[in-house]
Amino acid sequence: MNITLNDQQRVFVLKEGDHVSCLGYEVVFDLCREMVRRIRKILFYKGPLPDLSDLEIGSAKQYGQYQELLRIIGSQKTGTWFHFKTPVKIRNLLEKCRKENTTVRLFCGDKKTGRCWMNEYGVIGKIGRSCGVMQVPLLIEAGEIGGVAIADVQILRVIDVHTGSELYRHRLYHMPEMEIRPVHDQENWTHNVWIQGTDDVFVRTAGFESYGMAAHWVAFMCGNCMEPPV
Repeated sequence: MNITLNDQQRVFVLKEGDHVSCLGYEVVFDLCREMVRRIRKILFYKGPLPDLSDLEIGSAKQYGQYQELLRIIGSQKTGTWFHFKTPVKIRNLLEKCRKENTTVRLFCGDKKTGRCWMNEYGVIGKIGRSCGVMQVPLLIEAGEIGGVAIADVQILRVIDVHTGSELYRHRLYHMPEMEIRPVHDQENWTHNVWIQGTDDVFVRTAGFESYGMAAHWVAFMCGNCMEPPV
């Protein structure tokens, strides 16, 4: 495998034959830190480990450390693989939901500001995990046998879908302001939902055939109802 550095995009470029993939500098650093934590805590490894430094982020040396840590872990099971910066409280909650087969609603967003990203799709399901050495958490929707990887480090809020109880809320969690406005110049829609952006300017985001449908969408996005709008 040929490995080159792309400092402009801050990624390692991995080329093997005709196949090319990329891995971000910061992603590799965080993966290295998580591997060190797991090797010490779960595998009880007593041998020497790479001395990680954020000064070496984006260097060939650090990618070599990443490869060395993967070699140490080998094919051993190390549990569900969370992002290094994911709080222990969220790790434990997702694991509890996975083991208890709980159907959850996830709200992700900006951890610094607490602003929800307002994802509409792929937000309700049961917690599973992928195969392989790094078994990342997955959100598996009803009727599916697999799912997409969860952005666990960006989780701001978790709701138990069946009970409606809130299992977790980030201290800064908030939804952007929304307004339902009537429209008269569109053939199929009677109401639009406008959402306030980070610059305080409202942007038209979604259109609906009735006020009730618009209100349903807003209620779903806010977590006040768990039934997705049609």
